[in-house]
This record gives sequence, structure tokens and C-alpha cells, in this order.
Amino acid sequence: MPARRCGASGNSAERRAAFRATAQDNALFLLKWLALAYAIEAVMLEYIPADAVAGVLGGGGIGTVILGALVGAPAYLNGFAAVPLVDALLAQGMSQGAAMSFVIAGGVSCIPAAIAVWALVKPRIFAAYLGLAVTGSILAGLARQALA
Repeated sequence: MPARRCGASGNSAERRAAFRATAQDNALFLLKWLALAYAIEAVMLEYIPADAVAGVLGGGGIGTVILGALVGAPAYLNGFAAVPLVDALLAQGMSQGAAMSFVIAGGVSCIPAAIAVWALVKPRIFAAYLGLAVTGSILAGLARQALA
């Protein structure tokens, strides 16, 4: 008699059917939210030019770092887009502290990530998520500004 694996039930056809149904439900759920997230991102990228962001975030001081986090928070900064975008913003006069807070806030709390978290957690947890993301990015930006 072959040994049974831990947690395996006797009916593998039922398990495969349950897995398939759950995978389809999860895929539809993610597709719905990610489609919305990328649509919002496309609108944001189309109508908010990088030079306008750099004009607001230039100079030194705490205000530019805070603004960097607030502007970066909804931005979708994936690994391909982040480096050239921030490089261009720095070349247009964005402060290094603002760039640091912009990159960190964008990576943690961008619209696609925020929508995914919103769909999974309660509003208080979501507020804590956003608050910690923005606060952490501001602190990192202030530290970078102090070292620049």
C-alpha cells in the first residue's frame, strides 16, 4: 500500500476541481483590481508631466521632501521606470531628499499596490499602511537630505 502524503485526501479529482475554481476566482479578482489600477496609472502618467513635478520639488528643505513623498505615493514606480524617471527629475532640479522620498513612497504605496491592499484589508489597516509608507519615505528623504 503506497504511503499517503500529509494532508492529501482520497479524491484528487475533487481537489483539482476545487483548486481550479479557486484559481479562477482569484485570477478574476486580481484582474479586476489591476485593470483599474493600471487605468488610473495611465491617466496619471498622461496628464501629470515630469517637469511640473520637478518644478514643485526643487530646492532644499523639509517641504520638498514631504511633497516628494506625497507626489510619489500614487506614482507607479516599477524597476524599469523608476531610475530614468528619478534621474530626469534630479536633472530638472529635484532635491536628493525629495527624490529619495518620491522613490520610496512610490514603490510602497503606488496606486496599483494601494488598490490591491485596499481590496484585502479593512480601512483602518489600509490607513496604517499608507501612513507608515509615507512617514517612512519622509524619514528616509530627510536622512538623505541631511547627508547630501
